[in-house]
Amino acid sequence: MALINCKECGKEVSNMAEICPHCGVKIIANQTKTNTKVNADSNNKGALYALIGIIILLVSLGMFFGGLNNISNKSISTSATQSASVSRTNYDKIKDGMTETEVKQILGSPIGSSESTTEGVGTIKVKEYRSLTAIIQIYFLEGKVYMKNWTGI
Repeated sequence: MALINCKECGKEVSNMAEICPHCGVKIIANQTKTNTKVNADSNNKGALYALIGIIILLVSLGMFFGGLNNISNKSISTSATQSASVSRTNYDKIKDGMTETEVKQILGSPIGSSESTTEGVGTIKVKEYRSLTAIIQIYFLEGKVYMKNWTGI
């Protein structure tokens, strides 16, 4: 048994009582309907918020993994075009002192490049060429090959 407040007089009454002993108003029908409606509204709001949260989560995951898939596909297609030129034979053709244009004729366009300038040394560029299994890095000092490196050839 729980105590509830009478809607008419506001005094505490048993939830099992049919009428308020203080003012005589019917209680059970009024209180039960009100409590049921409040509980139903609360349950509906909770379910709605949960549904909205799940939809937002699914959309976010779709955007995240869809973006990764696009990046992955671009990398693979770029690597596939580079793979014919990234080989041990072409790596051996690259000689110290060659220009960037001469290297490009042998290996094609690089997939990555970085550049830094050091006082007293000059400008150093590193260009990277890739296949699915191999990497060739060519280091240029003032526009000429001065070092090269490979992995997986």
